[in-house]
Amino acid sequence: MAKFYEEICLLEQPFVKEPTLTVGDLVKTKIAKLGENMSVSRFVRFKVGETAAETAAKSPRRQSKMAAYRRILLKLSGEVLAGGAPFGIDATRVRELAGEVAEVAAAGVQIGVVVGGGNIFRGVAAAAQNMDRVTADHMGMLATVINSLALSDALEQMAIPRA
Repeated sequence: MAKFYEEICLLEQPFVKEPTLTVGDLVKTKIAKLGENMSVSRFVRFKVGETAAETAAKSPRRQSKMAAYRRILLKLSGEVLAGGAPFGIDATRVRELAGEVAEVAAAGVQIGVVVGGGNIFRGVAAAAQNMDRVTADHMGMLATVINSLALSDALEQMAIPRA
């Protein structure tokens, strides 16, 4: 049961950037640093290539609950922008994701989007191969900017304003 809980509960999963910490440990650290209370009320796990509609179809309850939130934070991994490819950006997949973001925005939900860069570069992997860690991290940040520009462009083409 403990193994199942670790795999399903977000707070028990390792933090991607620091695998020795769990997401729960990170939240506690941020609460202590900021002096503000924060919580993760829920999260939805998508498989690479899965759409929000497919996920909602598995649990219709999720679709009806979405309107209950005024603001959400959406984390898109870089890998999801690659579609089925091992790396790069799949423009069709980016447009699909932008369409899903537009659909949620049309429901009156404010969306903050965090985009990863793992489809282009993995700084930790490069650092493990004797690259300077700071340089590797900078390259990873640039990958994130590239992905953000791709998503931003797709949203602009759909006339979705960005802040």
